[in-house]
Amino acid sequence: MHKMNTVERVKSLLMSYEKLKAVMINSCNFSGIADILLDLDKFINECGFSGRQTGILDLYYLKGYTQTEVANALNITQQGVSFQLSNIDKKIEDNISRQL
Repeated sequence: MHKMNTVERVKSLLMSYEKLKAVMINSCNFSGIADILLDLDKFINECGFSGRQTGILDLYYLKGYTQTEVANALNITQQGVSFQLSNIDKKIEDNISRQL
């Protein structure tokens, strides 16, 4: 399993997710990148995010929306997005702690 040992590393992989998929498809380098993506998916599933948190995670990290754009898309306040992003970080930290 690829190291998901810091919140920053997990966020970096999340923000690169779509690019990694494109590289994998275009370069036929399936094994290395596919392993990273599968490990990231498994890690994220183990975090136990709520449906709302998963939606925010998808829009903010995977699709690159701003907090304001996420708020508009989900019909919540920007402060609500910020609060949920803090909760997402905490769940990522908790999952890292469980795996150490």
